[in-house]
Amino acid sequence: MSKKKNNNTALISIIVILVLIIIGAGIYIVTSKSSKNTSVSTSSTKVTKSLQGNSLISSDFTNLESQVPTVTDYYLADQNSDLNKLMGKPHQYLYLGYYYDSRTGYAPTDDAGNTIDIKDNHTGTNAYGTEAGGAIEVFANNADAKVRSDYLNSFGSSGALSAGANRVIDNVVLRVSTQYTASQQTEMLNFMEKNLSKS
Repeated sequence: MSKKKNNNTALISIIVILVLIIIGAGIYIVTSKSSKNTSVSTSSTKVTKSLQGNSLISSDFTNLESQVPTVTDYYLADQNSDLNKLMGKPHQYLYLGYYYDSRTGYAPTDDAGNTIDIKDNHTGTNAYGTEAGGAIEVFANNADAKVRSDYLNSFGSSGALSAGANRVIDNVVLRVSTQYTASQQTEMLNFMEKNLSKS
């Protein structure tokens, strides 16, 4: 009888050890799958940037002006000149800048409809936005930048409601006007992305 009891105890011990091994393997597999999924969902092009915020935007646009002769102006928005009224709100951009490119056909006007100099077109109802060329939006993190990009993409790539093309680089969303041709949009996004790595 004691031999049978010892066999049962040994058998139970083996079963418990096998169950623990199976559970441990299952936890390892689930954990490694979760890690892989997380890295996939948050991955994006990462650019080493020495400048941050408005300094990053100014540097990028200054380089853009020297690379593209039709880009002749830019400004850094603040909460008063942010056309979308999103700056500084939870999960929204912390810094924003717009640039002007004459190829878009954007004609700056005052409230009465009179043509004005583009440099007088930075504030209030006269402020130009992405449709005049493009924009850079800087977020606290990559996840917020991706949410913004997804939102912009939900408007489609053409039509009156289109937000133009965009690209996420780390915590930055680069945007370009719908008024560019497809090849011009790609060209401008490439210039801005390359300029980020110089900043």
